[in-house]
Amino acid sequence: MHRVRRVLLVENDPAVVEMMNIYLGYAGYEAITAVSVEDAIRIIDEDVINRGSGGILLEEEMIEVAGEDDENNDLPKQFKVIDAILLDGSLHQELDSLQVLDRVKHHRLPAPVIAISGNPVSNRILCEQGAKASFVKTQTMAIVGYLATL
Repeated sequence: MHRVRRVLLVENDPAVVEMMNIYLGYAGYEAITAVSVEDAIRIIDEDVINRGSGGILLEEEMIEVAGEDDENNDLPKQFKVIDAILLDGSLHQELDSLQVLDRVKHHRLPAPVIAISGNPVSNRILCEQGAKASFVKTQTMAIVGYLATL
């Protein structure tokens, strides 16, 4: 029995969001999308609350009781938690991405942040500030493969 792994995708390019959602879905991940810094920070703050309310344990208990294949074992949104964060290194400007990374560090979330950008300088800056890894956005399969190692 296992719970669905969730990835927060912080990305403002609709084409990248669509492509990442497809690949993440095929790999068994549920993508939660934020298209702005404000959306990302709100979702991260909700994640902190969910972790405090026992979201992971509650979901595991529901899977045990209902069975992994039961279509009715979907956990209410308020208890879902994030397992990893894919962060666009250049949302509108590098400072926006750094705000999201700072929020994750402030809350000491265990979800690793992975920088994704077409700009290697943005990725380098995010890694220097605490992102666990970085990829060019077009390396979708490599990103999904890396997530599987976490």
